[in-house]
Amino acid sequence: MSELKRATNDEGTSSSTPAWVRPVIVIAVLLAVVAILKGVRMPGRWAATHYTFNYSRGFIRRGLFGEILRHIFGARAYHYSTVVAVAVTLFGAFVALMTRLVVHTARGSIRDVGFWAAIFVFLASPGLVLLAHVIGYLDYVGINLELVVLLFVLKSARMRAWLVPIVLVVSIVLALIHESSLILFMPVFVFMVICDIHARSQWGMQSTGWRRRVQQLGPALVVVVAAAASILIGDGGTRPRAFVDLLQKDIERSVDFPLRPDAFEVLFQSVMKNLLEVMPHYWSYAESQRVLLHGALATAPGLAYLIAYGIRLIGGTHWTRGRVGLAVAFVGATLSPVLMNFVGWDHQRWNALATFSCFVCVCVLKQTTPVMGTPEKNASEISPWLLCLAAAAMVIGLCSEYQYFLFDGYKVHWFPFDDRGSELLDLFTRSPRFIPPN
Repeated sequence: MSELKRATNDEGTSSSTPAWVRPVIVIAVLLAVVAILKGVRMPGRWAATHYTFNYSRGFIRRGLFGEILRHIFGARAYHYSTVVAVAVTLFGAFVALMTRLVVHTARGSIRDVGFWAAIFVFLASPGLVLLAHVIGYLDYVGINLELVVLLFVLKSARMRAWLVPIVLVVSIVLALIHESSLILFMPVFVFMVICDIHARSQWGMQSTGWRRRVQQLGPALVVVVAAAASILIGDGGTRPRAFVDLLQKDIERSVDFPLRPDAFEVLFQSVMKNLLEVMPHYWSYAESQRVLLHGALATAPGLAYLIAYGIRLIGGTHWTRGRVGLAVAFVGATLSPVLMNFVGWDHQRWNALATFSCFVCVCVLKQTTPVMGTPEKNASEISPWLLCLAAAAMVIGLCSEYQYFLFDGYKVHWFPFDDRGSELLDLFTRSPRFIPPN
């Protein structure tokens, strides 16, 4: 462990910081601001409606978050102003945590041009635009929990011993918030646990007794518990339509904004029906196939670079045993959100989460293997073709048409963002109870 700290500190000293780093940071900040301004909006009614789901009439899936809000804010939990405050808080936490993650990881990889390219690819990707657009979605709970575990558990020698128990608790909490967390977020947590096992083996940091057994069985335990929680909650939380109609009427009497009636369908429509009936019918339309292809073409270059860079990191480690398994876990964690296309049609959302998951997994590799990874002495060690792929991904990400990308009829905003200023002015000059149409 002392070797790890010494190597990280040596990389991060200001005396070794090249002169080009500060201008590069400025460009990265500009890319992030542009991406957010291109997609951000007021929380939509779909997200706001999900915030109202609760256990007042009994257990339902996706009800934990709304139940917590109901206990904290009381009747004000059903006000749109509360929805906005909570959504903005979650989004602000995401920005702060991502900034901390990027800064911390880059500080230990100053001369790794490949990682700087990965940062630029992520910031220029359509995925970040979409993440800004879905402000208020329950996805942000899982996103922020991934970042918290990576930053404050995996990087702490004391907390790291509790990584598996913490991830098990998180898996149950996320399943109660959204049953699809098994596919959307848990593979990244499993990847963290696998990297932790490899790192402990390399550094000679194995625990003893029951903690060692838990750590060794960690990936399997997480998969089993997360799968069981998602299946049991998804099945037990699917209620009859009459039950959901009564809950909807109760909520309608309390809210100060129009609900999305179609959002309540997720509470009585089973996942198997989506898988076997709804989605096959949806995919039978040529327009649906074109939307999927459009999003895949916009996302693929950036995702390809991040995956290639991650595989390169794995290939450069001293973990001679288990490299293939680690690579499979890395690719699986990256592409897992795309599997949601079988049960839901938010294609661009799944693509965005895949891009985010891949970048987080790259940071996991960088932070768990800083002294064992590929040497980071100069740019010549990065394949020119890999850098060309990164450049192409940035260009495509910045110039994509986005015709089918955003939700509820919204269109991407472009520089110099004149309309963004007028929207901000309207927000402050209109009634504080202003509610978006979708």
